[in-house]
Amino acid sequence: MPQLKKFVYFLLMVTSFIRIETHDITDALKIFETINQRGKGLDSMDLLKNMVFCQVDRSKFKELNMNWKEITRALESIEEKPLRFLRYFIMANYNTSAVKDGILREDQII
Repeated sequence: MPQLKKFVYFLLMVTSFIRIETHDITDALKIFETINQRGKGLDSMDLLKNMVFCQVDRSKFKELNMNWKEITRALESIEEKPLRFLRYFIMANYNTSAVKDGILREDQII
């Protein structure tokens, strides 16, 4: 029970919840990205996902989200980090000679 009390205290006293309403999902994604640039940094996979969702018609969001989850679950099931896989994919398919030693670091993606 002490852990629950600590969690409730943290939730009520340390965190803030903000409700933001937008006219469409594109605006919501832009706001999401902007807010997160000023707070806790997003990793490259979060940014990539946001960029992909910004390019897709709203009617395809559910399908895209299911595909995204399927891909990330498959990677995690073989203990592969999605960001590391993305790094290898980029290095195998694109010219990375512009980066030092041609080796792309995860923090250089996006």
